[in-house]
Amino acid sequence: MKKLIIILTMLLSVSLLAGNNSSGVKLGVAAGYNYSDISKKDVIKDHGSLIWGFYVDIPLISTFNIVPSAMLYRVDYLGSDLVATDISISAKFKVPLAALTIYALGTGGLTQIQLSAKDGISPHVGVGVGASLNLVSNISFLGEGNYRIMLADNGNIKNYFLSVGILWGF
Repeated sequence: MKKLIIILTMLLSVSLLAGNNSSGVKLGVAAGYNYSDISKKDVIKDHGSLIWGFYVDIPLISTFNIVPSAMLYRVDYLGSDLVATDISISAKFKVPLAALTIYALGTGGLTQIQLSAKDGISPHVGVGVGASLNLVSNISFLGEGNYRIMLADNGNIKNYFLSVGILWGF
Protein backbone atom coordinates (compact mmCIF):
# COMPACT_ATOMS: atom_id res chain seq x y z
CA MET A 1 0.00 0.00 0.00
CA LYS A 2 2.88 2.33 0.84
CA LYS A 3 4.45 1.73 -2.61
CA LEU A 4 1.14 2.51 -4.30
CA ILE A 5 0.90 5.83 -2.45
CA ILE A 6 4.47 6.70 -3.47
CA ILE A 7 3.77 5.84 -7.13
CA LEU A 8 0.53 7.87 -7.16
CA THR A 9 2.32 10.82 -5.53
CA MET A 10 5.06 10.67 -8.19
CA LEU A 11 2.51 10.54 -11.02
CA LEU A 12 0.61 13.48 -9.57
CA SER A 13 3.85 15.47 -9.19
CA VAL A 14 4.83 14.82 -12.82
CA SER A 15 1.33 15.67 -14.04
CA LEU A 16 1.32 18.97 -12.12
CA LEU A 17 4.55 19.90 -13.89
CA ALA A 18 3.00 18.94 -17.25
CA GLY A 19 0.34 21.63 -16.96
CA ASN A 20 -2.84 21.72 -19.01
CA ASN A 21 -2.34 21.14 -22.74
CA SER A 22 -5.80 21.76 -24.17
CA SER A 23 -4.81 23.67 -27.30
CA GLY A 24 -4.38 20.83 -29.81
CA VAL A 25 -6.30 17.94 -31.28
CA LYS A 26 -6.05 14.71 -29.30
CA LEU A 27 -6.62 11.10 -30.31
CA GLY A 28 -7.98 8.69 -27.74
CA VAL A 29 -8.76 5.09 -27.03
CA ALA A 30 -10.96 3.89 -24.17
CA ALA A 31 -12.32 0.68 -22.72
CA GLY A 32 -14.72 -0.07 -19.92
CA TYR A 33 -18.04 -1.56 -18.93
CA ASN A 34 -21.51 -1.15 -20.46
CA TYR A 35 -24.79 -2.03 -18.78
CA SER A 36 -27.86 -2.24 -21.08
CA ASP A 37 -31.49 -2.09 -19.99
CA ILE A 38 -34.74 -1.91 -22.00
CA SER A 39 -38.26 -0.85 -21.10
CA LYS A 40 -39.69 -4.24 -22.24
CA LYS A 41 -38.24 -6.79 -19.80
CA ASP A 42 -39.34 -9.80 -21.90
CA VAL A 43 -37.31 -8.67 -24.92
CA ILE A 44 -33.86 -8.01 -23.46
CA LYS A 45 -32.10 -9.09 -20.32
CA ASP A 46 -30.34 -6.61 -18.13
CA HIS A 47 -26.92 -7.14 -19.58
CA GLY A 48 -23.37 -5.98 -19.00
CA SER A 49 -20.47 -6.17 -21.43
CA LEU A 50 -17.09 -4.79 -22.33
CA ILE A 51 -17.15 -1.51 -24.27
CA TRP A 52 -14.24 -0.11 -26.25
CA GLY A 53 -13.70 2.54 -28.85
CA PHE A 54 -11.82 5.43 -30.39
CA TYR A 55 -12.39 9.15 -30.49
CA VAL A 56 -10.92 12.49 -31.53
CA ASP A 57 -10.94 15.47 -29.15
CA ILE A 58 -11.14 18.69 -31.23
CA PRO A 59 -10.90 21.95 -29.24
CA LEU A 60 -12.85 24.92 -30.59
CA ILE A 61 -12.13 27.23 -27.64
CA SER A 62 -10.37 26.61 -24.31
CA THR A 63 -13.58 25.39 -22.61
CA PHE A 64 -15.45 23.68 -25.48
CA ASN A 65 -14.54 20.68 -27.65
CA ILE A 66 -16.29 18.63 -30.33
CA VAL A 67 -15.68 14.88 -29.91
CA PRO A 68 -16.56 12.41 -32.69
CA SER A 69 -16.34 8.80 -31.47
CA ALA A 70 -17.01 5.15 -32.29
CA MET A 71 -17.81 2.70 -29.46
CA LEU A 72 -18.51 -1.05 -29.67
CA TYR A 73 -20.32 -3.24 -27.14
CA ARG A 74 -22.68 -6.26 -26.93
CA VAL A 75 -26.41 -6.47 -26.16
CA ASP A 76 -28.36 -9.64 -25.25
CA TYR A 77 -31.53 -9.31 -27.35
CA LEU A 78 -34.08 -12.19 -27.51
CA GLY A 79 -31.34 -14.59 -26.46
CA SER A 80 -28.98 -13.41 -29.22
CA ASP A 81 -25.67 -11.80 -28.36
CA LEU A 82 -25.64 -8.80 -30.74
CA VAL A 83 -22.83 -6.33 -31.39
CA ALA A 84 -23.78 -2.65 -31.25
CA THR A 85 -21.72 0.18 -32.73
CA ASP A 86 -22.33 3.76 -31.62
CA ILE A 87 -21.15 6.51 -33.96
CA SER A 88 -21.52 9.74 -32.00
CA ILE A 89 -20.62 13.38 -31.85
CA SER A 90 -20.40 15.02 -28.44
CA ALA A 91 -20.29 18.60 -27.26
CA LYS A 92 -17.72 18.67 -24.44
CA PHE A 93 -17.97 21.53 -21.94
CA LYS A 94 -14.83 21.54 -19.81
CA VAL A 95 -13.26 23.25 -16.82
CA PRO A 96 -9.45 23.14 -17.23
CA LEU A 97 -7.50 23.21 -13.97
CA ALA A 98 -3.71 22.93 -13.50
CA ALA A 99 -3.26 19.28 -14.51
CA LEU A 100 -6.86 18.10 -14.29
CA THR A 101 -9.75 18.87 -16.61
CA ILE A 102 -13.32 18.04 -15.59
CA TYR A 103 -16.07 18.05 -18.20
CA ALA A 104 -19.69 17.38 -19.09
CA LEU A 105 -20.90 15.93 -22.40
CA GLY A 106 -24.03 16.13 -24.51
CA THR A 107 -24.07 13.31 -27.09
CA GLY A 108 -26.06 12.38 -30.17
CA GLY A 109 -25.56 9.89 -32.96
CA LEU A 110 -26.54 6.60 -34.54
CA THR A 111 -26.33 3.03 -33.26
CA GLN A 112 -26.00 0.12 -35.67
CA ILE A 113 -27.56 -3.05 -34.21
CA GLN A 114 -29.77 -5.57 -36.01
CA LEU A 115 -32.75 -5.79 -33.62
CA SER A 116 -35.16 -6.90 -36.38
CA ALA A 117 -35.21 -7.41 -40.16
CA LYS A 118 -36.12 -3.77 -40.78
CA ASP A 119 -34.46 -2.14 -37.77
CA GLY A 120 -30.67 -1.87 -38.27
CA ILE A 121 -29.84 1.73 -37.38
CA SER A 122 -31.36 3.69 -34.50
CA PRO A 123 -30.64 7.19 -33.16
CA HIS A 124 -29.29 7.69 -29.67
CA VAL A 125 -28.91 10.68 -27.31
CA GLY A 126 -27.12 10.97 -24.01
CA VAL A 127 -25.18 12.87 -21.38
CA GLY A 128 -21.93 12.21 -19.59
CA VAL A 129 -19.32 13.47 -17.14
CA GLY A 130 -15.62 12.83 -16.91
CA ALA A 131 -12.15 13.99 -16.01
CA SER A 132 -8.74 13.84 -17.66
CA LEU A 133 -5.39 14.05 -15.90
CA ASN A 134 -2.29 15.17 -17.80
CA LEU A 135 0.47 12.62 -17.25
CA VAL A 136 2.99 14.49 -19.43
CA SER A 137 2.53 17.43 -21.80
CA ASN A 138 0.91 15.39 -24.62
CA ILE A 139 -0.52 12.29 -22.85
CA SER A 140 -3.54 12.31 -20.56
CA PHE A 141 -5.43 9.63 -18.64
CA LEU A 142 -9.23 9.92 -18.59
CA GLY A 143 -12.21 8.46 -16.80
CA GLU A 144 -15.75 8.95 -18.06
CA GLY A 145 -19.34 7.93 -17.36
CA ASN A 146 -22.17 8.15 -19.92
CA TYR A 147 -25.91 7.55 -20.01
CA ARG A 148 -27.37 7.01 -23.50
CA ILE A 149 -30.82 6.11 -24.74
CA MET A 150 -31.10 4.27 -28.05
CA LEU A 151 -34.49 5.03 -29.60
CA ALA A 152 -35.61 1.67 -31.09
CA ASP A 153 -38.96 0.54 -32.50
CA ASN A 154 -39.25 -2.33 -29.99
CA GLY A 155 -38.52 -0.15 -26.95
CA ASN A 156 -35.81 2.24 -25.93
CA ILE A 157 -32.54 0.67 -24.79
CA LYS A 158 -30.80 2.50 -21.95
CA ASN A 159 -27.02 2.17 -21.84
CA TYR A 160 -24.75 3.12 -18.95
CA PHE A 161 -21.04 3.33 -19.86
CA LEU A 162 -18.07 3.58 -17.51
CA SER A 163 -14.72 3.83 -19.30
CA VAL A 164 -11.08 4.74 -18.86
CA GLY A 165 -8.60 5.62 -21.54
CA ILE A 166 -5.62 7.51 -22.86
CA LEU A 167 -5.52 10.76 -24.87
CA TRP A 168 -2.55 11.54 -27.10
CA GLY A 169 -2.12 15.15 -28.20
CA PHE A 170 -0.10 16.35 -31.15
